[in-house]
Amino acid sequence: AYKLRGDRYREMRDWNRALSDYNQVIRMRGDHPGAYYRRSEVYLGQGEYDLAMADADRVIRIVPDTPGGYRVRCEIRIARNTELDLALEDCNRALEINSIDTAALSARGILRLQAGQYRQAWIDFDAAVFNGRSDARTLYGRGLADLRLGRSREARADFDAAERLQPEITATFASYGLDR
Repeated sequence: AYKLRGDRYREMRDWNRALSDYNQVIRMRGDHPGAYYRRSEVYLGQGEYDLAMADADRVIRIVPDTPGGYRVRCEIRIARNTELDLALEDCNRALEINSIDTAALSARGILRLQAGQYRQAWIDFDAAVFNGRSDARTLYGRGLADLRLGRSREARADFDAAERLQPEITATFASYGLDR
């Protein structure tokens, strides 16, 4: 019950309540990979990258054959804008385990944009959208890839949709070193 309630709080970005519930699950059940995984996402959302990395590493130690820990490690490294080669390895590992992990596809798309691999980035973002992901980061990333590929009309549609969902998305991408 605590895990499910923590998930709801996390979705609402109520980080403190989510952490409280995930911590309770961990106290009660010990090595509960789902609680560590979700807690790592909360820490990532709070910018607590060292704590997020410790939990993601723990998830991988507990269940090395699930994509979540690898994907969160990838996203932490993107947010820090460091160890991007290791971030790509983690995203690729997550996608080896689950080829339609839309969050990992979106994260890898960002890495490919940073590397100037615009066609491959577009493919990752578009696959994420095709498989149901329609968050601001994925749409904005696909828009940037479209723009770099000379498809300005498609880029504008994705930028507009992304900015409606998250007005600060342009600043988020600027923090990754990716401007229009």
